[in-house]
Amino acid sequence: MLQGIPAKDRLHLRSKSEFDRSANGKLRIFKKKNLYNGPGCDGENEMIHLAWDPIPDAGSYALICIDLHPVANGWIHLYAPYLSIDRQNLNLDSTSSIVGLNSFGKRGYGGPCPPLGSGVHRYVFYLFALSRNITREKMEGEKEKCRGIEEFVQWVGRDNILAYGTFDAYYGR
Repeated sequence: MLQGIPAKDRLHLRSKSEFDRSANGKLRIFKKKNLYNGPGCDGENEMIHLAWDPIPDAGSYALICIDLHPVANGWIHLYAPYLSIDRQNLNLDSTSSIVGLNSFGKRGYGGPCPPLGSGVHRYVFYLFALSRNITREKMEGEKEKCRGIEEFVQWVGRDNILAYGTFDAYYGR
C-alpha cells in the first residue's frame, strides 16, 4: 500500500490506553469509551492515547485513522493533516493542529461503529512524519477531507514523507 515510503519501523507508535484483548490475546479490542457516540452506537467517542518518538528532520506530523474492513470502504475515523513538531503526544484540541473532517462529517475523532453482523473490523492509525516543505499554511484549508491513505500520500508527495508508523486496534458487533 505504501511502497516507496521509508520503513515504518522508524516511527513507533505506542498507547497508554486500555484495551480489551481477543480470546487468543493477540488483538487489541477498543473499549466502550472509545466507540462512536451516535446513531446505532452508544460509546463515549474518546480518542485513544497515542505517543511516538520524534523524527529529527520532521517539520510536522499527520495522523489518519481508517477502517480497513471491506464493508467499511475506507471509512475515515480521524483526519489530522497537520500536527506541529512540538507534539509527540496526540492533542487534537491544540491550536497548532489542523483537524479535517472524518467520514461522519465531523472534525476530530469518530470512534468505531461497524454495521451489526459485519465481523471484526481492523482500525489502523497511520502517523506520517512530514518534511519541512509541508507547512501549516499549505495544509490549512487545502485539504478539508481525505478519502484514503493513497490520496493523502499523493497529495503531500511521497518525497515529503520521511517515515511512517501504524497502530492497530479492532472492534466488531
